[in-house]
Amino acid sequence: MNAADMLPASDTLWLALVVLGGSLAASLIFLGVLLGRLRETERRLDEKESRHETVLDRLQENEFRLRTIIESEPECVKLQAEDGTVLEINPAGLRLVDANQPADIIGRKIFSVVAPEYFDIYRENMRRVFAGEAVVYEFRAITLKNRVAWMETHAAPLRDARGNIYALLGITRDITEHKQAEEQARRHQTELARVARLSTMGEMATGIAHELNQPLSAIANFSRGCIRRLRSGGMSPQELIVPLEEVCEQAERAGDILRHVRDFVRKREPRLKSLDVNQIVRAVVKFHGARGTPPVHPRAPESRSPAAQGGGGRHHDRTGDRESCTQRD
Repeated sequence: MNAADMLPASDTLWLALVVLGGSLAASLIFLGVLLGRLRETERRLDEKESRHETVLDRLQENEFRLRTIIESEPECVKLQAEDGTVLEINPAGLRLVDANQPADIIGRKIFSVVAPEYFDIYRENMRRVFAGEAVVYEFRAITLKNRVAWMETHAAPLRDARGNIYALLGITRDITEHKQAEEQARRHQTELARVARLSTMGEMATGIAHELNQPLSAIANFSRGCIRRLRSGGMSPQELIVPLEEVCEQAERAGDILRHVRDFVRKREPRLKSLDVNQIVRAVVKFHGARGTPPVHPRAPESRSPAAQGGGGRHHDRTGDRESCTQRD
């Protein structure tokens, strides 16, 4: 017989109630603790969600602000993939390529609006951008409506949060009017140079007449001498060779003078080519019939421009206005 059997029935009931009550109390305390922790977790989740919503709202505001700025930008702003696919483009860009809607250009290769002769240049600049460089380049474009225009693009790499380049950000503007203005200014400069040469010819007329008079007088004198000797009958044909050669030389000199004058005033487009500086000096000396100037040795070493020597400069022969200069890059 155990102790519980020895207790009265009422005492056993009370003992059971006490044990049950303690268990219930412990359970209630445990549930209370769990409920408190649950409420704390819910509060923290609410705070985190609130912060997340705040960050999300700010991101959306920033995105909206940035998109508004890009869409209101008067220049073309576009994103390109590494293979040249247009990812995004603003309204100004749509107008630039004569697109009626974004679907006309987004998803297509940018080369659909680049002149074929500039494909290689465009690819090379794209390669440099995706290698991490920022570049500026010009190219000729053919829009979706076959309008030909000159474009200038400032391109830079666009990176993600980990620093990886995922797109090309390009800002492009139409520089056709600028190119046309440059060409017009060049034509005006060429025409002004020609007018200046014509004006100079008026000032040089007396000198040119004098230079022409010398060979013409020599031709006349040698010719009259030959005629007199032939009429006298005392001269063999062999003796006429030297004076006749002099006549030919003086005629060639007169022809050279006239040819230089014609080249000087002739209207032509400037051309770029390498020149022998010695040849230019000889031509100038011969044209002016210079007296008392140091002789130009016929076998002097050639003096060529940096361009002709393979150097880093460019030699410009502006044949249209007979000017030459050497320019270092």
